[in-house]
Amino acid sequence: MVPKADGIAVTMRKLGIEPDIVKYSIFIDALCKKGIGMVSGAEYMLDTMEKQGIGPDGVMYDMLIPALSKAKDIVDKMRKKGIEPCDGTYNTLVDAYWKEGMPTGAVGIISTMRKQGIEPDHATCNALMEVMRCQ
Repeated sequence: MVPKADGIAVTMRKLGIEPDIVKYSIFIDALCKKGIGMVSGAEYMLDTMEKQGIGPDGVMYDMLIPALSKAKDIVDKMRKKGIEPCDGTYNTLVDAYWKEGMPTGAVGIISTMRKQGIEPDHATCNALMEVMRCQ
């Protein structure tokens, strides 16, 4: 998968199209939506864009969370880059934990949010209700 992911940027350059954060976001989102087997390509593209000086934003990291069982690692990586998780990040984490069959982790996100000074919003509450409904 990684060679294909790398080939996308190379092909674009051959066509005179310079990859930017928007284009990389589209590629990463598409790779993550394809499933776990494609996540290594998405992570590779993230590393490639960083090497090119194109800094990922919080939205881009949020795209990776549902595709990874190691969501906490992604949040830690965000923080190391100086990007603090927002309510959207936490909502994505709740959903990721739920889909991984870890409802306790999903509920624990609320505590983490509050410690960070972020109050749960309607989307957070809806995601939690879904977790509780499916238990």
